[in-house]
Amino acid sequence: MPTLPPRSTTAALSDLAWLTRQLTDLGTYDLVVVGGGAAGTAAAITAARRGVRCLLIEPLSFLGGTGVGSQVTPWMSNHIDLGPLNEGLSAEIQRDLEAAGQANGYVLNPEALKGLLERKCLAAGVTLLYETSVVAVEVRERRVASLALATRQGLATVAAETVIDASGDAHVAHLAGVPCREGRESDGVHQPMSLRFVLGQLDFAPLFDFFRAEGGETAVHRYNGLITNGPGAMFLRRYAATDGWEPHWLDTFTIQFFEVPGRPRELWFNCPRLAGFDPFDPLDMTRAYVEGRRMIDAYAALFRRHVPGAADSYLVATAALMGIREGRRIHGRYTLTADDFYQRAKFPDGICLYRYPIDIHNPHGQGVTWIEMDPGVWHEIPYRCLIPETLDNLLVAGRCIGSDFTAQASYRIITNCRTFGEAAGLATVLARQQAIAVAQVDGPLLRQAMLHEGLLPAWCTPQPR
Repeated sequence: MPTLPPRSTTAALSDLAWLTRQLTDLGTYDLVVVGGGAAGTAAAITAARRGVRCLLIEPLSFLGGTGVGSQVTPWMSNHIDLGPLNEGLSAEIQRDLEAAGQANGYVLNPEALKGLLERKCLAAGVTLLYETSVVAVEVRERRVASLALATRQGLATVAAETVIDASGDAHVAHLAGVPCREGRESDGVHQPMSLRFVLGQLDFAPLFDFFRAEGGETAVHRYNGLITNGPGAMFLRRYAATDGWEPHWLDTFTIQFFEVPGRPRELWFNCPRLAGFDPFDPLDMTRAYVEGRRMIDAYAALFRRHVPGAADSYLVATAALMGIREGRRIHGRYTLTADDFYQRAKFPDGICLYRYPIDIHNPHGQGVTWIEMDPGVWHEIPYRCLIPETLDNLLVAGRCIGSDFTAQASYRIITNCRTFGEAAGLATVLARQQAIAVAQVDGPLLRQAMLHEGLLPAWCTPQPR
């Protein structure tokens, strides 16, 4: 089986001297954001709406990242009795999708989100650059000096006063030599991935009756009027065994599906689970996609053979992007830990409030480790988690901020990543106003600015320094 040589931890544009064609210079921006997912679009929109000249680079042909490409619906809830803990752009997007009939609570139509994010970026004045990847980073005197890009026209370079790495995997930070952590501290194992899919042309009435008859009241139910399922649906594993599923597929069998607004007679599945693959080995990831699509075919056949109301169903779509729960995490100027979660830690530079549980999917089989907070309490994430130890003009926003493995399993939800992006975008604005590097922005001042701009809950108060 082919393998790759050990990964290099640094790269510079001088390493590309063998190129026979001169790189195209795309110029200099106030801000370059790498990654058009929840964090990246939030960062770009937040900064551009406040006058920052911003370029948003996305390796796919659309915005939305995991929320769209990995078909992640619903968003996980993050609120207390006082209201949502993620305000700002998350609340704005929620309102817009609900008004269009494309969201119901936290369940939303990813296809509708794709177009909405693009329209918001363009209205804010963001320059979009699709199908483009960062392949090297030039660092000079603790600053990202320029990025080398692979585009449809060939290789190009771009420079910026500030760079925000919203790649999800700290890709820019890693290429720039920022120390990173990967996987579980004890053994380096990553959480399993999921490759989602959609089945269409389902008859919900007999399907609903079948699940409740076979698996009990928890097998399938309605949440805010939409069909979803619970633990009782695991009875389907028995049918999978009779269909001759491979043993390791049965070991990791999981079943979770949701009805989505605006998509009648469809169910969107958060499975199959893919364990034991390295998210940073391209050959391993290729094998994961191949394995995932084979498993999706088996899930679709399982429904057609055994579930009333699904005999005429068909595979509408498989996700374009693997759902990766956890990859790299930078060494930030603060490392968020499980103790911070358990102690409900608050910070003077807290730029995100959250209470989502620790949610660690079993890397070797079924089930999750699920640890909830008490009602009415929350935890905070400090701005320092977004700042790499070794660079002054780079911020990291998304699931790859500075943290340990367990803390990451709690904060990684989409709405939190969007709040990280808003914090990074607003920090860019403050840095420009003060003519300082973004790493020098005062964290408590940023928190106050986020509160003033409606990016944090209105009842949120400053924490003592």
